[in-house]
Amino acid sequence: SFSETVNHATLSPIELVLHGSPSSGNSYKLTSGTSSVTDGLVFTVTLTLGDLNALKALRICINSTSCALEFSSLMAQDMVGLAVVPRSAADTLPVSSFVVDTVQPVLSQFDQFDMDAGTIRLSFTESIDMASVQPNQLYLARAPSTSALKYTLTGGSVTSVDGPVIFIEISHADLNQIKLLQTLCTRDSDCFVRFASSFAKDVSGNQIAATTAGVFRSSDFPSNYIDDVTPPQLVSASLNMNTGRVILGFSEVVPYISFSALVVRFQESAVSPTETLLLGQTTPGTRVTSTNADTIVYALTTADILSLKAFTALAKAQTST
Repeated sequence: SFSETVNHATLSPIELVLHGSPSSGNSYKLTSGTSSVTDGLVFTVTLTLGDLNALKALRICINSTSCALEFSSLMAQDMVGLAVVPRSAADTLPVSSFVVDTVQPVLSQFDQFDMDAGTIRLSFTESIDMASVQPNQLYLARAPSTSALKYTLTGGSVTSVDGPVIFIEISHADLNQIKLLQTLCTRDSDCFVRFASSFAKDVSGNQIAATTAGVFRSSDFPSNYIDDVTPPQLVSASLNMNTGRVILGFSEVVPYISFSALVVRFQESAVSPTETLLLGQTTPGTRVTSTNADTIVYALTTADILSLKAFTALAKAQTST
């Protein structure tokens, strides 16, 4: 509102700077916006979605005590070309009327599921309070139907800052469980996201709108799917000379049927070993593991156990195996 009639053609929204509460010290200058198209005393400026989300992420104008206006003399002119009297950052104009945000954020797109890195990216219609995000309120479904195969996350890390995009790092255990299911999130068309309204809140405290099982929406499956292209790595190995069992731990789930002991070699040193044993050269041992998992248990043959025991250094201690 102005004290006299303003020429609407001179009104420049990008000269407006909004300030949050004095204790926060936050401020934000508009990058764009549209205003009324008639001359007058009162103008309505419509913010862009980008500016609105930026303001919310900074906790500016989320209530009446966190909303004040700064502007330069370039913001507007009256009908004879006189510039508006500016308000500085030290003399901001507080809001006189404020309407609280009560609208639930809605999922606008399941942006990405990365099976390789183990991450999920979701975009919403407005800024989300990342401290409110609860990954265990989210599940992945093979299809939109209520009876479809699904997996609910048990945890995960939210690595994004307040804004319209939630970025979740899936826990190692959950990612392995998803891979074990074999028919869930193997591509974009069998990977639907579902969550309750308790999954997250916006910066004003409004719970998000829950996704609905049984309803197909293109926004509920990933617009970008990244396949698992990283080979599993051996991360641990143990040998029990009493039971003759070898336990191999991998960085991710591996198909148990793919394991071949015939390429497993024991040696007493990692570099330039003098004593080595390639397993199962006479008779193969027994693969104890019979399900896909991130560990493989293998039982040595009697011949392999006796061969290991015959060495002077190999398999005599952890440091020589």
